[in-house]
Formats: sequence, C-alpha cells, structure tokens
Amino acid sequence: MNENSVGKKIVKRIARFFLAVLLLVAILFLTSRFLEKKVVQLMVEQINQSVEVPVFIDNIEFSLLRKFPLATLQFHNVTIKSAKEFHQTSFSGYQADTLLYIKELYLAFNLTRLMHHEMELTKAYIDNGFINVLVDKSGKANYSVLKEMSLEKGDSSNSFNFQLKFIEIKQFDVRFHNQFKDVSASLTIPAYKLKGEFYKESYSVATSGTLKVEQIKQGEIWFRPDVPANLNLQFDILNEVLTIKQSSLKSSGIQLNSSGTVTFGENVKLDLQFAGDKVDVKKLSRWVANKSLSGMELSGYLSFKGVVSGIVNEKVSPKMAINFSVSNGTFKHQNFDEKFHHIAMKGSYSNGNQRNIISSSLNFEQLDLSLGKSSINSEFKVHNFKNPSFDFEAGIHFFGEDLAKVVPKDFGAIGSGTMVGNFHAQGTIQGFPIHLDQFRQWEYSGTLKIQDADFQTTDKTFGFSQMNGDLMLLNQNLSVQNLNGTMQQTSCRGSLQVNNYFGLFSNRQEVVGLNTHLQLGNVTYPDITFLFTESDTTKSDYELEVEARLFAESYTQDAFKAQRLRGKVTYAKSKVQVDSLNFQSLGGTAAAQIKYDFSKPNYSLLSIDGRVHSMDINHLLTTFNNFGQGFITDKNLQGQLSSDFETEMKFVNGTLVAESIEYLGYVRIDNGILQKFEPVKALAVFAEIPELERIEFSSMENNFLISDGIIQVPKMDIKSNAFDVTLYGQQYFTGNYEYHLQLFLSDFLVGKAKRLQKQQTEFGWVEEEESERTKLYLMVQNKEDQFSVTVDKQAIKSQLKAGTKNEKKEFKKALHDEFGWFKKDSTLTKPEKKEKKKQEFSIEWDEE
Repeated sequence: MNENSVGKKIVKRIARFFLAVLLLVAILFLTSRFLEKKVVQLMVEQINQSVEVPVFIDNIEFSLLRKFPLATLQFHNVTIKSAKEFHQTSFSGYQADTLLYIKELYLAFNLTRLMHHEMELTKAYIDNGFINVLVDKSGKANYSVLKEMSLEKGDSSNSFNFQLKFIEIKQFDVRFHNQFKDVSASLTIPAYKLKGEFYKESYSVATSGTLKVEQIKQGEIWFRPDVPANLNLQFDILNEVLTIKQSSLKSSGIQLNSSGTVTFGENVKLDLQFAGDKVDVKKLSRWVANKSLSGMELSGYLSFKGVVSGIVNEKVSPKMAINFSVSNGTFKHQNFDEKFHHIAMKGSYSNGNQRNIISSSLNFEQLDLSLGKSSINSEFKVHNFKNPSFDFEAGIHFFGEDLAKVVPKDFGAIGSGTMVGNFHAQGTIQGFPIHLDQFRQWEYSGTLKIQDADFQTTDKTFGFSQMNGDLMLLNQNLSVQNLNGTMQQTSCRGSLQVNNYFGLFSNRQEVVGLNTHLQLGNVTYPDITFLFTESDTTKSDYELEVEARLFAESYTQDAFKAQRLRGKVTYAKSKVQVDSLNFQSLGGTAAAQIKYDFSKPNYSLLSIDGRVHSMDINHLLTTFNNFGQGFITDKNLQGQLSSDFETEMKFVNGTLVAESIEYLGYVRIDNGILQKFEPVKALAVFAEIPELERIEFSSMENNFLISDGIIQVPKMDIKSNAFDVTLYGQQYFTGNYEYHLQLFLSDFLVGKAKRLQKQQTEFGWVEEEESERTKLYLMVQNKEDQFSVTVDKQAIKSQLKAGTKNEKKEFKKALHDEFGWFKKDSTLTKPEKKEKKKQEFSIEWDEE
C-alpha cells in the first residue's frame, strides 16, 4: 500500500469522527431543545410539591453539553422565602424574609433516565449565595417550609429519583440566629466538597474544604476569629444515625478534634466528644471578641475535653460540659507596662440543667498568677451568662514595687512595702464595659496587712512612708487599724476609715468621707497644705469630707509654734472647722473653735472663738507680725495676756487683710509694760514727764472692739508707775487716733513718782484722798502724723458744771501758774515771765 492511499484513509477517518461529533452535538442540541420544556416543568413541579412558601427563579437553562454525559439544569437567582408564621421584623441586619438565595445552582441528572422522563439527580453545584437559619423569640423558625410528602415505594407518580453522590459549594454564607436561645453564628464557605452515596440508607461521606467562621455568639461570649479554618470531616450514616469517624478543624496552627454520633428523627440527638491538647492561647484569643477582653494580650497553652449530648431543636439545646486547664500563661493589658506571668488555670464549663445561657456556669477552681515577686492565688465562678453573677476569692501577696507597675500612672507613685491578705467579691455584671456604678453594687470584703508602704500623689501634695497597718474592706467602706508610720513629714499612729471610696474614681461630684483618730508628732504647715488646695474639692470630681480627732506633739507655721495640741477637725466643701482645740503656746494656754473657709474664689475667711490665758503678748505680736497693723506693736507692749474673744479676718493669696479684722473681746494684761507708744509719748514730751516713756502696770483689763480698721477702746482705769489715768478713745489702722484722758493734776504737774517722794515723811508715805485731788482732762490726737494735746473741753465742761465755784478758781489758778493760761482773768496772780522751750503741741482752753 502506497503512502497516498494510507493518507487518504486517515483523512477519511478523521472526517468521519468530526462528522460523528457534529452529528452527536446536533442530536444533543435538538434533544435538549426537545427535553428542556419537559425537564423544567418537572423540576418546577417537584419544587412546588416540596415547599409551602413562594419560590422565585429568574431563569432556568437546560444543557446536555455543559456536563456531558450528564444533563444539567442551571438556575439563576433562586430565592426561597421564609416561613409565613415567622416574625421577620424582630431581626435586623438580616434579609429575614428570605430563607435561601443561590445566584447560580447547577443540578446534574442521568441522561438515560431523563430520556424516559425520569429525573435522577446525581450531582449538585452551588455558586454564590446564602441561607438564613432564624428562630424568633417565640421559637418559630423561618425554615419550617417543607410540605409533608408521602414517598411510598413503587409510587409511579414520583418522577424524581434522588441518587446524589457529589456536592460542591463555593462562596456561600450561612447565617444562624436563635433569639429564643440567644445564640447566633455566621460563617462563609469559600470552597467545600462532599462525596458519598447520599441516596442510600447506609453510606459514608468524606468532606474537604475551607470554612471561615465570622462569629459565634452566646450571650456575652463572642467568638470572632479573623482567620479561615480547614475542616476535614468523615462520617457514616446508618438508619438515621450519623457517626463521625474523623473530624479535625485546623486554623492558624490550632487543631481541634471531635467524634461521636448524631441521631436524626423526630428530634435530633447529639452525643459528641471534642478535645484539644496544648492549644496556643495567643492564637486562640484571635477567635474571641469579647468586649471585656479588648486591649488584652494572652499567651499560654490550653488543654480541654468536652461533651455535647442530648436533644437539639429550635427551643432545646444539648447539654455541654468542658474541663480545661492552662499552663505557662501570661497576661498583659494595654494600659500597663508590666506582664503577669506563671498563670495557671484549672476549671470547667457547663450550660447547666436548663441547657441555655441562663443556667450556664464557668468555674475556675484554680486561677494563679504572678507579677514580679508578687502572687495572687484565687478562685473564680461565673453563673448565668445572660445576666452574669460572679464570685471571686483570692489570697494576695504583693510587693509595692510590683503594684506600682499596674496602677494607673495618674494615681500616684507607689514605692516599697508589702501587702499580704485576702479579698472576696461577688455581684452581677450588667453589661460590658463594666462601669463604676456596677462596681458599687457588688459586695466586697477582705483584709490586708500593710508593712513599710510608701506612696506619693502625682502632684506630690500628699504622701506617706514606712506605713504599717491592718486594712479592712467592707463594700464601699475601707478602714485601717493599728496605723503607724510617717505621713507627709510627721510621725503618726491611729486609725482611719474611708466611706464611699468609689467616689474618688467617679466622673460626677460625690462625697468621699474620711473619719480618723490620729496621734501625730511634729506637724508643720506644709504637711497639711493639701487640705487647703482648691483642686482637692472645688475642681476635682469628688468632695472630701473629713472628721478627725487629732493629737499632735507640736505644730509649726512660720514663726508660730504650739505644743500638745488636741481637737476635732471637720472638713467639707472647702471649709475647715476645729472644735475643742486646746494647745500650749507663747508661754500660756489656749482653747478655741476655729473656722477657715476657702471656698470663695478671691479670698479666704478665718474666724476664731477662743480663750487664751497668760500668753506672752510681746511674743504673740512678734509671731503674727503684729497682725498686719502698726498701731501697737511688739516694740510697744509687754506682759501676760488673757482674753475671751471672737474674731474674723480675711486672707487674700495667703496674706492677712488688716482692714478686714473684726474683733470683740475681753482683754487683761498682767505685769505689763507700755513703752514708746505714740499717744502717750506725745503727752510725755509735752508734760516733760520722762516716766511716760515707759509705763509699768500691774494689770489692765477692758473690752475691745475692732471693726473697719478702727480699734474702739472703752473707758478704763490704768494704775501705773507714771500716773493713774482713766482713758477711752479709738485708734485707726492708718495711724490716726484720738484718746480722752482723765488724770490727777498733781501727777501731771510733777509726776507721780516725784509727788510721792515729796510726801514721804518720817511716818512713811502720805497719800491724798482721791476725792481731795484735782483732775485734769486731756485729749491726745494724731491726724496724718500731726500730733496734738488739747484740753478735753467737753469733759471739763461737764465736770465744772457739776463742781463748785472755788474748785473752778483753784483749778484755773493751777493751770495759770504752770502754763500761763487764763491771762485775761484778773482774779489770778500774773506769773513771772520765763523762757520756755518752744512746744510742738498747743493746749487751748475755753473760758466759758
């Protein structure tokens, strides 16, 4: 055979092959056109026989070529509506009116059987869509859409034969929400395949593919992984019992294994076991999206075993129980620099007898952790995940340097020291995040022994060191007994109690109470300035109220120093009150009630109701800088002061406003010395009586009134070494004054000391009766540094009207002889002219 004949035969064979193919395609095309109408009609009839709700399909295409030798139906935009009795409006964020949506659905049928007008489904392909599995609060489901069908064997009317062996799913979303159980979940299936003889009563199924769980939520427990998971599942089905032979879920290095059975029937019954060994907690934490865990970093290894058993339907959940443990754990919160380590846990979870979130419980029978050298050994229980109630109990052994690493930086600086004790808390969690009002409603108790603790506030206005005590906590109140250490810069011991300490952390103004009984050492004013800072009350988020019984060895403020102080101090709304204050100072004793109000924005107000006895008045004036006035100072007055008084004064920026002083009180000065006092000094110069420069007296007492910068001096008698005098008047803080004096003329003319010397005889002192002595009335004034001594005209007029004519003449003659007054009076002997020192003062007399 030559080459040409061989080539022709090959060409003929190829031509025949292509012709056969074309003929087959033509036959298939004509057949598909012939069968399409019949197949679509059969399919629609089958769907309508199966469901009770509307089914919408945009378009159905029939093809013998796409999956040849299988015939295929391609459904475009298949929509099956939700059940009619289902409450769609209670679901937001879902297309609740839709049970199932498939963008592209391919069903493959046996072509031979199809020629005999029978539909034998063998394969299914789903591409892009979703299914909503929803149960409302009354327990009604949106998937209760299937009709009850009787498929008795040998029923020739049934033209649909289920011979499914393969299912492939791509880009499909599953959304589940059971409001009755408060459980929800959603997952995406990028690609998944199932192989098995699904049509048999007994068959095996092998699956492979990828799942991406978007979220699983039950109550406040919320799983939300951000990585996909590979699920490999192999199971057998026999007599409505699904037996899981092998199941593994792998995601980001995590592997979970499960096994067990699922029994189908009127109710579905589960009997499943699952386990994980040394699962990486850090990787697993990416699955959990609980709000309370936000900002936390976790690590360690988790091992667990669990069972799921019992009936499951729309209203009933299976029983679930899990035992777990964590080893080599660490924990860090984003607000803290330090990490908790050596975390060890052992516990269990159960959904309880009711098998829902209300009866669920989580029990940590061991929850231990360390921070630096510090440790906490605790137990923790949570019950009812819908409205969680908890019980927490811990043993604590903390070192100050470790505690400083986890407390907020704006709280203050914590130094050395140790705290050993126990703590218990229980309550109900009403939601996340947990707010301060929830913390208030919980119950607390505990004890803590504090040793050598150091602390200082951020602004350094308050602190303590080497503090020891027994701390006791009961709900919102905290107390410390056997307190001793150094507070600020002074030693202290005693006890204290803080009421409503949560108010320190509140964002609204609340009252925080402090009751204390303290014995203090040597206190200085800088130690207590934190009480007088406006930011402590008027500008902060809490109001501090203090009631304290204090004993102090001493108190020092600038030049003032007091010893053996005791009293009751109350403090509220920027006001300090000291009751029953007693102390020793300036050589004497004092008792007082003091009120200090610094609530005003521009000034503070001090008021004192007090009593002093035998205080050194010179030292008093020196210590208090003469109380801001220059009328009578430490250079003028000495003696022992006793007084009962009430006074009030203003301070601006810590400086006394002298004009604001209001004073009313009884004053007594014993063993006194008045020297270089301007009103008396002026009289001494005029009368040429040097004794007036320094007046010594055994006692002086009077009531004084100070108001509007004026000192009112009521009438009083002073017996001194210079003369005996009765005086009254007023003194201005500006330096001006006006005093009215009544003294004996003889003392004025020759001085008391000289007169007494003249009257000394061999029989001793000869003293005149006061009724026989002539009195002199003078007025001493200073106006704008212009001093003058004048006769007190009004006083003399009153006296002369009451006296006799002879007394008047004798009185005028004495003044005429001494001072040359009454020159025009011819009844008086004209004195001889003498050269006199020119006086800076003038005395005038009204002859009338």
